[in-house]
Amino acid sequence: MYTPLPDDGLPSLISTGHLPPAEEVEILVRQVYARYRDVDEGKVADYIPALAKVSPKLFGICIAGINGRTFAMGDATHEFSIQSVSKPFVFALVCEAIGSEEAQQGWGERHGSAVQFGHGGRAEQ
Repeated sequence: MYTPLPDDGLPSLISTGHLPPAEEVEILVRQVYARYRDVDEGKVADYIPALAKVSPKLFGICIAGINGRTFAMGDATHEFSIQSVSKPFVFALVCEAIGSEEAQQGWGERHGSAVQFGHGGRAEQ
């Protein structure tokens, strides 16, 4: 179900495909939300137009299990651009479509866009 991480005094879990019992997930989501909701460090990525439009005050958490169960808190229903966060999901779809071995064989040559990171030219509008 999950593997505990080194103990820092706070719950830290790695998913292995199945969520813990619903009551435990709800408690963890509430704890994480309370811990991070007031963090205001950093800044909005203003060099990416889709992200520059987003209020830095928004904060939400949503956990989704493979069976469709979801646990959400805060601004989790606010639509936003996921940018590079999409890459592991797309890679999983490619692995499903052509097999992980074939997908990994070409990974070194095809995983980038050939545009330097931070260059606004190919950013989502």
